[in-house]
Amino acid sequence: MATATVTIEKITGESYQCAVDVGDIVQIFKSKIADQVQIPAMCQRLTLMDQDEGRVAQLRELSKEFVGKNLARLLEKVKRPDIQEIKAFMNPPRLCRACLQVVLYLMVGSPMLRERGIRLERKGTLPARTEWDQCVRMMANPDLFIAALQNWASDVFTGDVSEEQVAAAESCIQQLGQDFSERMMMRMSALCGVLVVWVSQALKFYRQDYPRFISSAPASYVEMEDLAPASVYFEDLSVSYKVSVVSDLEPVWAVLANSFPPPEAIDALGVLGSKCAERAVPVLAKFLDRDKEEFRQRAAEALRQAFVSADEVMRKSACELLLEALEPFGRQDGRGPPRQEALQALASLGPENLQVLERIISALNTSFRPGDRGEALEHFKRLESNFEANEVMERLEGAMFPVHEHVRSLGALLEAFAVCSRRNYISALRCLLRHLEPKDLALSAAAAGAAKRAQKGEEGAVDGVAETEVKLVAALKAALQLKGPHVALVARHLPTLEPASYSEAVAALCQQLQRNVDHQDAIESLCVAKVGDEDVIRALSSFLQKGRAVLRKEGHSRLKAAWEELKRVTVDTEVLGRASADVMFALCSRLAETGERVSCGKDLVAMAADGVEERAFAALAHGFCLSLPEQRKSCMNIYKRMATARKGDEDQRARAIQVLLKVAVDEDSFQWTKVSALTVLGDLQKEDLQEEVVAGLLKLSELTDVALRCAAVRCLRPRSEAQVLALEKALQDTDVSVRLAALQSLGQDNSFREVYFRCLQDEASEVVQKALELMENAPNAEELGRHLLPLLHHGDWQVRAAVARQCPRSK
Repeated sequence: MATATVTIEKITGESYQCAVDVGDIVQIFKSKIADQVQIPAMCQRLTLMDQDEGRVAQLRELSKEFVGKNLARLLEKVKRPDIQEIKAFMNPPRLCRACLQVVLYLMVGSPMLRERGIRLERKGTLPARTEWDQCVRMMANPDLFIAALQNWASDVFTGDVSEEQVAAAESCIQQLGQDFSERMMMRMSALCGVLVVWVSQALKFYRQDYPRFISSAPASYVEMEDLAPASVYFEDLSVSYKVSVVSDLEPVWAVLANSFPPPEAIDALGVLGSKCAERAVPVLAKFLDRDKEEFRQRAAEALRQAFVSADEVMRKSACELLLEALEPFGRQDGRGPPRQEALQALASLGPENLQVLERIISALNTSFRPGDRGEALEHFKRLESNFEANEVMERLEGAMFPVHEHVRSLGALLEAFAVCSRRNYISALRCLLRHLEPKDLALSAAAAGAAKRAQKGEEGAVDGVAETEVKLVAALKAALQLKGPHVALVARHLPTLEPASYSEAVAALCQQLQRNVDHQDAIESLCVAKVGDEDVIRALSSFLQKGRAVLRKEGHSRLKAAWEELKRVTVDTEVLGRASADVMFALCSRLAETGERVSCGKDLVAMAADGVEERAFAALAHGFCLSLPEQRKSCMNIYKRMATARKGDEDQRARAIQVLLKVAVDEDSFQWTKVSALTVLGDLQKEDLQEEVVAGLLKLSELTDVALRCAAVRCLRPRSEAQVLALEKALQDTDVSVRLAALQSLGQDNSFREVYFRCLQDEASEVVQKALELMENAPNAEELGRHLLPLLHHGDWQVRAAVARQCPRSK
């Protein structure tokens, strides 16, 4: 590996010596020295120093090729189909037209387009017209258009791009303003999204890089180009070279304006962002609001790296800039990106900034994401001690009792309130006394309970606490006498403040269960009820008896919550058995009405393990009347699982079968209802059926309806003479599905019957195939051979194949 010795000097006076692999390009060289010089590779500008004028001129000429390559690689994402797509527009979007007009200004003099016959109308060095047809003509040959774009830097060096063209393009871009960006253009066209980036870098090259190459001033240095091999600059390996390095953030700003910049550009601001905080912080703040998690995490880390270890003045200044740049969390309503990274950045930059604490409190109540709320709560616990308790309480009060908004996240705010109340319990109580209006009663009670629980075990009583608690308890007791949604939460937290009020609170909750309101808060609040409380047991049992009405109005979750609460407060098997039957009846009725098993199917099967009453089976069987097959199938599947949920209990299976038979013989039932019932019955039966069930099936097998006959025959088994005769008679049915069902039912006892030989002559191939399967137990091989031989000439190849498999057994 050939290496050159290079001394790198920074503008601050530090110098480093290293060996450079001359086979690497300059870009790789920059990456290797990035940690040493503490400047990210994309921010480095390397200048080869102490060269004579002839060598400088030679290097400038050699560098032109690599400058063009650097610009041309921005076009790698341009695809031919993207060009064809935009050419097809008769009237393109406004931004697409404007973008292509800017490109037209830059490309109008391209020799490559002229040489291939694409002559754009010109007036001097500018296009004579900038209408859409001129732009389409420029893109007439997509491959040629891409090649001309890639060759633009060479056109600049040869004088085919004028100052007038560049100025016209810049004027057009200025008129477009912020619309001339990758993000805006990419929404219109993939091609325009790439071209807008290329145009920006092309103009930067023309204004900044091009003048260096044409300068006639004597110089002893030359800037090193990224894509050039190091061997271009370090030609003589026996000489020690001196290279100057300075940091330049312009490449970072350029790529960060794109929709999907390279992550290392964000990382670069973590290293150099403190040098230009006014620009770096707002840019990083935008990435904290991006949907892509990687961008948010890198932006938060860059802010921490750049400013947390900086001096206090700079850190506080960066915090103020970040607060200004981030939109208030309350405006997001939980619909924006997650806020964890933004909260981390704020907490690390401004732990003593009261505005940061306000943002954290705002995040407790604005985002629907548990992760955001959890992150905000952790930061609150860590930072709230940095401020006066009264200041924190004042801001929590504003978040908990907003004037024009509603509280979105009760749990996180209550926990924060409890944390703060440990430092100033009397202030917390007085805060709540100010909010005893009907609309605030529920939250006030919840906050009071949270504060009291947090205060327990804390030392040091404060004067006035007992008196204030008495006032608060009196107000909450009075609130129990009012009707409204606040009653449940008031009753839930009142015993925490005054244990003696337990009976009064529980009585209010039981009354709330009987009212025609949403019962969620009342059921959840019964968590304060003691085990064995007879009033609560009666109230919950009565509530579960109205299960069907509850399901229609409030859904499955309310009924389930009440059932779980009843199981908590009592172990009386008689009470639980009655309640379980009520719940199952309600769930079965609801499932039969909707056919949607997602919400209650699992609960039904789990409860069925303790036994199922006949009324529950009858209620669920009504679901077989539903018109949609998918809904009927849901009811049928749950019915089967419930019937077999209690292992070894044949009585439960028998009850289920009796209900199915009643449905099947009911003259008022739909045909599909009867078929569904018989289908489930056939799947359920294992042991010998009761005589009345067999009688019912035999009667159904004689009906004129083919589907019913077929379903009934499938349920019969060759376990009694009556059933065998009915099945053999069904083998002569005019419908092939009935004959096939009869043959399948006969074959379930695995014994051979002479009637199978007659089935070999059936006109339906599927019946013949099934009969051949049942020949496994044929005792007389010679007779079997006589019946099989004619079938070798059967018209169905599947029958012939089945016969061939049986032939080795026959003679």
